[in-house]
Amino acid sequence: MSNNRVLKYNKFSLNNFKFDEVVTNGKTSKININYSDELGTCPLMLQLPEEMRIPFDLASYDKEITDKNGQNYNLKSYYVNFNFNLDNEKHSKCIKIFKKLDKFLLDIIEKNSSKLFKKQPTFTGTDNNNFTGILAQSRDKTTNLIDGNYVGLKLKVPHKKDKLISKVYNVNKELVDTKDSLIKGNIGGPILKINNLWASGTKYGVSCDLQLFKMQEVKIEKNNNKEYLFLSDSDD
Repeated sequence: MSNNRVLKYNKFSLNNFKFDEVVTNGKTSKININYSDELGTCPLMLQLPEEMRIPFDLASYDKEITDKNGQNYNLKSYYVNFNFNLDNEKHSKCIKIFKKLDKFLLDIIEKNSSKLFKKQPTFTGTDNNNFTGILAQSRDKTTNLIDGNYVGLKLKVPHKKDKLISKVYNVNKELVDTKDSLIKGNIGGPILKINNLWASGTKYGVSCDLQLFKMQEVKIEKNNNKEYLFLSDSDD
């Protein structure tokens, strides 16, 4: 993780996105994403504004996956949600930037649709219910259209052998327990990693992981660690 670069949510350029060729594994096709500029090419990690609230405890899901050899197995995934505050200026700015980013990434999916999909889906914009963008937005219960009442993030929490890889720090730059920290009500600033564009059946979207989270309130025991990638939030 320390070899990756972190950019602020408002300091990246769409022109520097680098997309790999389509790779298919079983029922899912992917296009891996990197960021390339004068400093080199690396995975893209974006630091979001502070004061983002976790509305629900860390969640886990089990899904049956079929690999390229036709073998079925259960895949466990962890997710965490973060809420934007629509009255917060930095949050509103981040939402505006990410809406543009979602549109840009959806255009890449559509341009590569012949390689991503066996059966071509209908593309009607980022409000299409088949598209999972970086932003998670509420929908009207009657029309199923995005209504703008809620905007947030739903990020995967990577794990290995059921051990969570994402790191959480307190305000003193000390590592704290990840599972005990990603709980309802905690507030702070996340760093996400944009992994790839994916397509499965008629569904498609953007895969993002939570890499780091800096809490503004500490409710658990601390543990020392030297890794710390957060930039100052004062000059946005």
